[in-house]
Amino acid sequence: MAEDPYDDWAIAERERLRELYLELVTRLGELAFPEARYGEAVQRASRVLAADPIRETAFRLLMRAHAREGNRAVALRAYRRYAETLQRELGEEPAPETRDLARQIRNGEVV
Repeated sequence: MAEDPYDDWAIAERERLRELYLELVTRLGELAFPEARYGEAVQRASRVLAADPIRETAFRLLMRAHAREGNRAVALRAYRRYAETLQRELGEEPAPETRDLARQIRNGEVV
């Protein structure tokens, strides 16, 4: 409906499609793991985070991909950046799953 692109129904539909897109890009990043395409996973996670800087699933994907590439320090920096952003924006801590992932990476475990 070109005459009123900001009508309520259009806003809700646009947000639904945006959410679907971000979920799909994250899933494509996850699908890169079995074939060891970790750079692709990093790119996909980064694309999602550019659109939604506090999407925890994308940060876990980014952390795992960096860790698999052998960049544990980069993965842990991403975690710290996420934790700081989450605290600043929402006054929250990362989910237990994300904190566990950071601990596993810190301990050199395969993630």
